[in-house]
Amino acid sequence: MFRYRELFNAALGWLYKTVCAVNLLGSLRQNMKTVFILEDEVGIQEVLELLLSSQNYNVVTFSTVKEFNCREMAVQPDLFMLDVMLPDGLGTEVCRELKCDPITSKVPVLLMSAHAKIIKTDDPHSADDFMSKPFDINDVISKVDKLTALQA
Repeated sequence: MFRYRELFNAALGWLYKTVCAVNLLGSLRQNMKTVFILEDEVGIQEVLELLLSSQNYNVVTFSTVKEFNCREMAVQPDLFMLDVMLPDGLGTEVCRELKCDPITSKVPVLLMSAHAKIIKTDDPHSADDFMSKPFDINDVISKVDKLTALQA
């Protein structure tokens, strides 16, 4: 079992580096959709980046609310994916700020959490969708495809 984990981690590391290199080249392509991910767990961040990159999305990751708030504001994604529980804030508050800002209010938001079930409300400042962790890979792709299609 331990040897399998070592091999898996080595393969994941290699694949991650390869995808990062491809992302650098791919970001030059204008037709790719962009996803901003605010997630503090590095493993989840890497898996999501790897998965979405393999589906031809540009992915930009942030580990903290502070880092997210210092992002390049001139670049707007096609989707925000926000973890609910972060070390320096709540994804729900970030969502509210994004939905109240006229520049980002129309960009879909997908909230993610292992700690809560969020019920969809009619509040215009709420997330467009919710995904519980651990997540199903096919569910992630389906939700991201559906939400980014809203930006087309």
